[in-house]
Order: sequence, then C-alpha cells, then structure tokens
Amino acid sequence: GNDTLAWGRRVCELGAGPRAIPRKKLSAEALAGAITAARSELMRKAAAELGEKIRQENGAEDAAREICRVLG
Repeated sequence: GNDTLAWGRRVCELGAGPRAIPRKKLSAEALAGAITAARSELMRKAAAELGEKIRQENGAEDAAREICRVLG
C-alpha cells in the first residue's frame, strides 16, 4: 500500500536500500540491479546502522507511557 511505498522511499533516502521499482517497470534486469545495489558495502552498512537506531527506540513503550500520563 501507500505506507509501503512511503517507507521504501524513506529507506532509499537514508541510503539503506535501493529505489523501489514501480510494478510497470519491473523486469529481471531492474530487479538484478536493485539486488546488486542492496548488496553493496555502503548500502549494507547504512542498513545496519538504521537497524541499530530502530532497535534502540522504544516507540510503543514511550507512546503507552505518554497516554497513561495524559489520562492519568
């Protein structure tokens, strides 16, 4: 859906993944290029760093705490 496309764009902007391939432009060549890009050292490092940042977040816990504080 739209969320998937938005997250895909954001991952690409952060250098942690290849540009999404629109369904109409999907081909073996385009997919091979995206896989090659995703396997590059630079992109793999960016993806690892992004994953670490995400693991350090406590989004759901922080949201629940804030909701309890407001309703408290």
